[in-house]
Amino acid sequence: MTPARDLRCVFVERDHGTAASLQTLLAGEFVDRIDWQVVCGDLSEKIGQIMIDAARLPVFMFLDPFGTALPKQLLVDNVLKRTRGEGSVEVLLNFTIEGVWRIGGHLRAGGHGPTIARADDFLGGTWWHEIFEEARAKAEETGSSAPAASAAKHVADEYNRMLVAETGYSVLSVPVRRTPSSQPFFQLSLIHQHPVARLLFADAAAQANRAWRRHFWDRDAEIANEPAQGYASALFDAMTEADWTREEEARQREVRERLVGRLRRLVGTNVHVSISDSLVDIFGEDLGLATESDLRYAWRQLTVEGLVDAAPSGRLRTATMCQRTQSGI
Repeated sequence: MTPARDLRCVFVERDHGTAASLQTLLAGEFVDRIDWQVVCGDLSEKIGQIMIDAARLPVFMFLDPFGTALPKQLLVDNVLKRTRGEGSVEVLLNFTIEGVWRIGGHLRAGGHGPTIARADDFLGGTWWHEIFEEARAKAEETGSSAPAASAAKHVADEYNRMLVAETGYSVLSVPVRRTPSSQPFFQLSLIHQHPVARLLFADAAAQANRAWRRHFWDRDAEIANEPAQGYASALFDAMTEADWTREEEARQREVRERLVGRLRRLVGTNVHVSISDSLVDIFGEDLGLATESDLRYAWRQLTVEGLVDAAPSGRLRTATMCQRTQSGI
């Protein structure tokens, strides 16, 4: 099948062995359908030429490092400060919260070696040292079970705020957790300009999160359903497809109830609620869990209650929810 767009893909990998393996994999995957290349080297040294080669073309960049990502100043100067005439840019950044909280542990040990230096480059200076320690101390005072993780999340939020202030871009971050109740160990941050991107990204993240949950559920089910020895087989029920469906349906009901509650509060104080502008307030803690379908369900509930006008039939990415006009009073 011919791609709908003319795609040009550049994969940058520092490790020679991994780059060679990637080259082999892509050769079999893409064949001649997509223009692609693998560049072996440090992205910090390659990013300038990559952006020159992409002159006047829209660019989507996924930064998914092992450890810290592209230094902040290079990201700002070489990528995000591209002019309109040079082509639009959006960046999806895997911000490794777990990496920051581990690196932050070196601060208390008085460390100032290469690990700290790389983190300084990635985050754009030493500003995060004090913020991390203050946030960690505050989390410890309040009895947080994971003070380092809380501090790292605080650093990630400040990093996003700085990007917004310096570039005028918007940043939407979706937390990724190993389990629904655990601290996020990384977050995917979409650095973007077009408002349509926000709900599209949130919906895709929720779908991916469901696939992630399914992967671990299947793994747990395989372990639980292994033939047991002796009396152990009578202690546990087998995990079935019906169990998965029941768990997901319960999760969806809870997510939708929370969406309805947040929307009800928002339309109570706002005549118009832009879905794109208010996305974080609407989704709240369910960002990364709630889909566009869940949002449409919540909107429909408020319409039934007589609070808002009906949702448009198309996608909700640019929609605005409006209070229903009361008449005959």
